[in-house]
Amino acid sequence: MNSQIQAIAKKNRDDVESFANFYPSVPILVTSREVGYKEAPLNEEIFNSFSLGSFNDEQVKEYTEKWFKVTIEETENKRTKKVEAFLNESKGVPDLQKNPLMLGLMCNIYRGEGYIPRNRPDVYEKCADMLFERGDKRRDIKLPIPIQKIQTKIKPTIMYLANWIYREQSLQGGVIEQKLITKASEYLLKRRFEDPDDAEQAAGEFVRFCRGRAWVFTDVGTNRDGDNLYKFTHRTFLEYFTACSLVRNSKSVEELFNILLPKIANQEWDMVCQLAFKIQDKKTEDAGDELLDSLVDEIEKAQDNLEIQGNLLDFTVRCLEFIVPSPKVTKKITKATIDYCITWGCVEKSERDQYIKPGNLLDNLSDSYQENISSIVDKSKLVLIDYINNSDNDQKILALEILGKYDRSLFTSISFDINSSCKISILNLLQNKMLPYTYNYLRYEWISIDYLINQHRFEGLFEYYPYILFPNTYICSIGEDLLTGILISNSPEEMQEYKSFMNSFAEIIMITEKPIFNNQKQFLLISSLLDDYYLGRDKDIFFDSLFTFSLLIMIFTEFETYLEFVSEAVISDFSFLFELFDFAEYEGENKPDIFNHILYTFIARYEPQYMDKVQNELDNCKFTPEQQALIWQWVRREIDFVEKPQNSENIDFEEN
Repeated sequence: MNSQIQAIAKKNRDDVESFANFYPSVPILVTSREVGYKEAPLNEEIFNSFSLGSFNDEQVKEYTEKWFKVTIEETENKRTKKVEAFLNESKGVPDLQKNPLMLGLMCNIYRGEGYIPRNRPDVYEKCADMLFERGDKRRDIKLPIPIQKIQTKIKPTIMYLANWIYREQSLQGGVIEQKLITKASEYLLKRRFEDPDDAEQAAGEFVRFCRGRAWVFTDVGTNRDGDNLYKFTHRTFLEYFTACSLVRNSKSVEELFNILLPKIANQEWDMVCQLAFKIQDKKTEDAGDELLDSLVDEIEKAQDNLEIQGNLLDFTVRCLEFIVPSPKVTKKITKATIDYCITWGCVEKSERDQYIKPGNLLDNLSDSYQENISSIVDKSKLVLIDYINNSDNDQKILALEILGKYDRSLFTSISFDINSSCKISILNLLQNKMLPYTYNYLRYEWISIDYLINQHRFEGLFEYYPYILFPNTYICSIGEDLLTGILISNSPEEMQEYKSFMNSFAEIIMITEKPIFNNQKQFLLISSLLDDYYLGRDKDIFFDSLFTFSLLIMIFTEFETYLEFVSEAVISDFSFLFELFDFAEYEGENKPDIFNHILYTFIARYEPQYMDKVQNELDNCKFTPEQQALIWQWVRREIDFVEKPQNSENIDFEEN
């Protein structure tokens, strides 16, 4: 039989090539399944070979628009809105979105349900149900009579085969027909038949039923020996029916948990385990509680093994996206997550990088099903307050990192309450260390800028805070927060508050020992504050803070003088400052407004012939005698704001 199949494949190939040789001017497109093609390939001198890949974003959109146009009779405006909504909702499963079969199924789901589930397990379940249960019914396809005899066992047989194939990696590329018949017969015997021959005959009918159908399970070509190969049409279905089999054959929730626990701990079978949890929770009342509570117990047992603890937590937290356990269980998961993050942060850096990172866990916790959020937030508040008030200083700072990182998302509603409950601890910490989100404490009016300078010197205002729990990310300096706040503010109250900060910044520069600035981050900060758009954005801010803006420009010109290798990006963005000298003779419309008030003062430090214009500018700007004295010191080079680098060639000026 196998040799006959091979002979047929080769004859088909020879017929196609003969046709191509006989009609060389006729364009020919030949399609083939990938499996088995290499056993009888077309002549590469005549035919170019291509493999169909996944859709890209544009193709996904084009397919969706055409699908909805053909299947939904609505106005173009309504159809366009549905397409946009579908594309947005299906972004959560981009791999399925880019597969033509799965994309078509999801379009069908959206047409019937009006939405795409927000979590992957639900999408898998609906896609499998759509293709398995409803596909033939929608197309009015009747089951063959032999298959009707085992109709109730078709789905269980698929589950049995899926479990077998999933456990055997070598089978996932395709199972030969006879092996498949033998395995299906093994399942049907005693469950549906007493005679082995009857079971094998029914199994053969089942396999033939699968052949040639765009179904969950179908033939995909032949192997070298010409044997027909069968596989699941998408891994989605293999994983879904494997999970169904595990749940179906587990006599209790505990038994299912014991089967899956080793896989979860080793980060194996991830989607199958998620699906099994979801299916069991749907099948049995309180199963989700029992499964997740058991996981938390295992997490607590693994206190001395951060790797296993992280793996278990990573899975547990993601389950909150599709399971809604009792508040008690959700709160236990929340506490376990925060405890793990704090422990991770206290481990040596070289060691902790190999474990699940806190950012992954906390991001997934933030993405939990909406019904779980209130329990997560309530427990987080208690746990973080306890850490900030009652743990050692290192743990307190890590807890503040967690609070600050999510204070505008997950913890928006509790951030102020937590800070207020921990005010004494926070202020004690601030005596020795600049904390993450110190800016908040300025806003609460717990501290002043003068206090920060006294405790941490002026340079401390410009230090970026490197996260411990979230590697390679930084919190911008308190100085940048203060200065940029004025530029992004909208409300009158905030505008007044930030104008006060801006003027305080100028006062600090006046009283601080010079030079003050000495590194690249400070240069980039000053640069970011001097965009000509900002300088002309609000006239009230501009005139009230004219002295501060003048100081910033003076500082910038010093940096620009010393930094010989400023990046092209900075030169492009701040060309109006690099071309400062050109404005002395320039009256064009694009001239920044500040230079209509003060210009020669900045140039006179470098071009003394303009000294006679300085005093007139300072008087017109109505600067105070103290402000004028400082500026004159700078113009005459009696002081520098920027410390001249020892070797400017060794400084890296590229922006990060």
